[in-house]
Amino acid sequence: HYNKTRFLKGEDIWFKGYIYDRKNKVPSTKSSNIYLSILEADGSLKEQRLVLGYNGLFRGNITIDSTFNQGTYFIKASTNWMRNFKEDDSHLTKVKIIDPLANTAVQEENLAKQADLQFLPESGHLLAGIKSTVGVKIIDTNGRGIEKVKGQVLDPQGTMVSAFTTNQFGIGAFSFQPELNTMYKGQVTLASGETIETTLPEVKASGASINLVNLQKERVVISVQRTSDLLDRNFRLLIHKNGQVKYFDIPANGKNASMLAIPRAELFDHLNTATLIAEDETPIAERLFYNWKPTPAASLGIQYNAKAKDSLLLNVNLQIPEAVVYDLSIAYLPLQSAKHIQEDNILSAMHIASYVRGHVEQARYYFTDITPRKRYDLDLLLLTQGWSRYEWNDITYRKPNLSYAFENGITLKGRLNQQLFSDRDNTLYLFPTELNASKFLELADDKSFQLNNFFPTRGEPYKIVFMDPKLNKSIPKLYVSMAQKKVPLGQDSRLAVLRQQDRSDLANALNISDAELKSFLRDDAINLDEVVVVGKNEKNKQSKDRLGLQNFGVSLKLEGNDYEKYFDVLNIIERNGYIVNRGSRITISTPRTRTISFGGTSSPILFVDDIPLSDFELLRTLSVQAVEEVLFNKSGVGEGIRGAAGSIRIYTRSGLGPGQSNRKSPVYTRTFDYGFEPIKTYYAPKYSFTGTSAFREYGVVYWDADLTIGKGGTYTLRIPDYGLKKVVCLVEGMSAQGDFISEVVEVDIP
Repeated sequence: HYNKTRFLKGEDIWFKGYIYDRKNKVPSTKSSNIYLSILEADGSLKEQRLVLGYNGLFRGNITIDSTFNQGTYFIKASTNWMRNFKEDDSHLTKVKIIDPLANTAVQEENLAKQADLQFLPESGHLLAGIKSTVGVKIIDTNGRGIEKVKGQVLDPQGTMVSAFTTNQFGIGAFSFQPELNTMYKGQVTLASGETIETTLPEVKASGASINLVNLQKERVVISVQRTSDLLDRNFRLLIHKNGQVKYFDIPANGKNASMLAIPRAELFDHLNTATLIAEDETPIAERLFYNWKPTPAASLGIQYNAKAKDSLLLNVNLQIPEAVVYDLSIAYLPLQSAKHIQEDNILSAMHIASYVRGHVEQARYYFTDITPRKRYDLDLLLLTQGWSRYEWNDITYRKPNLSYAFENGITLKGRLNQQLFSDRDNTLYLFPTELNASKFLELADDKSFQLNNFFPTRGEPYKIVFMDPKLNKSIPKLYVSMAQKKVPLGQDSRLAVLRQQDRSDLANALNISDAELKSFLRDDAINLDEVVVVGKNEKNKQSKDRLGLQNFGVSLKLEGNDYEKYFDVLNIIERNGYIVNRGSRITISTPRTRTISFGGTSSPILFVDDIPLSDFELLRTLSVQAVEEVLFNKSGVGEGIRGAAGSIRIYTRSGLGPGQSNRKSPVYTRTFDYGFEPIKTYYAPKYSFTGTSAFREYGVVYWDADLTIGKGGTYTLRIPDYGLKKVVCLVEGMSAQGDFISEVVEVDIP
């Protein structure tokens, strides 16, 4: 889900993705590595980024910087696991980039106006003497359907045997009973007056086909038709989806047609595939159809609440019959900008695109404000699809070779290039990063280490320290590497169609004056990465950050005369409410009485400079003067099972340990040049003016990609007030149970 599909240079493309396990019908959590490929207009790779998948979701942004040119780009999301299958389950979206400083005049190509007229018999065959339904599809040179075209079907004598009219996507249908050894042709007249003729497929003397009626509320009616020479043959009808199959025997009955009325409750939800199988197990006909769910799907209500200074307050609430929690993304757009939203939505992507061959024009149409007419149009679309993109021989006999695994993180490898102090108790310690807990790195005999399932953030610094047997810390001499993987793109048939459609799209998009486009964003609208400001309060900020990581606790900072109050570090701990035993083995415990289970103890965990220690013996030699701050977390919250009795975190001055006098931090510090893209908080573009046609055409009001809401829940959202009379809200989302929601909600602003 993208916040919009047309952007000016200097803006950001914001997105949220949903990963779905079709077989189990739940969010897919098996892959954390999502590969986001940005493709040039010709389909070549511009760049590929690694995005973090979590709980079946991923989100982020793409800054449209100086490396982007005016024109069309494609964004493709995929996983390594998808490479196991011949069918491409990646998601592909087309976006347009406009450069306000470039010449926005677009020269349209001089293209021939010849349209492509196709006739597609239901389930694949025209059979002699059998009444057949035939789908019609007519597209222009840009690959788009030509609407409201009237046509007729003629026999060799020029007599009309049937007629048809296409819908807004250039799709239609008609029925007739063809005769053997007769060649039929279809004829249409375009608005330009041009007449196009195409021959229908050959009429077969022998065979069987499927005729399906999907108009009834409670059932789907399927007629298995056969020519007279097959009246004594038995067939089997298979209704299947995602590896699940329902069988219906079609015994010989001496008739040309056998009727089945199948209750919708006995069918699979959403798209079904009906395959007709002969006695020798050969598939001979196939028809896709959609089984609409009888119960209403979730819907989202968004209402205006009030104005608050320069903002609008909107109430968001979920209406659903079950107590289900949805994870949502919502784009808030001006009315005109919302007319150029992406062609698909989460419903069409998950329920249709995954099963049909090729690109579906304006796929979201079928799942927005659903009406009987749209249901009929969807059935027309599926009628013209012919066979499913999952070939029967692949389903039955050619199981995929699962060579590509689910990926979760990156493998970090390294080697210590220095002399060890002994054969044991030499330790490399990796400090915690944004997405990773701290780790002790186990050294192999050759002093190498390997850390699997590691989640670095691109551009993030990381720190490693070497500790000798006495826990003295020093900067290790290291070689560290990560494999930078690229997922091959392969051939994508969808690109050819989308590029064909694009030949006229960009020219149609540039309908705003150059002056307005050039002043669309303010000159100071520079996109900045996160900035850390270092100043006089940096020490206090660091202390708050330390405490914030522990959720609960009390901070004791030592400075000046504080060092004279305590004769050793153990005394600091005693005077803050702990019981300390200074015997041959130091023990520390909490004075309160409570039950600690699941392997927990009554002793708090000890950390020195965020390094967890297995005992308290280090405190015998740690000088009070080396301590800068101590954090006492007696609740244990945030410390896991081992920390049920809480934690004590001691921070030394500039990372000093016992016996160290060098004030320089003894830490190996580098930056991850490769890793997962940082997840940033949405920031609104700095528009020069919001009352212009440029803003109404290209602007965005707000983007919310982190909204979780359940039944009856109400969420009040604050969005900028740009003086609009109407805001269009584009809602996409998925529940933890694998249900989807897609809404287009218009909110009137008084």
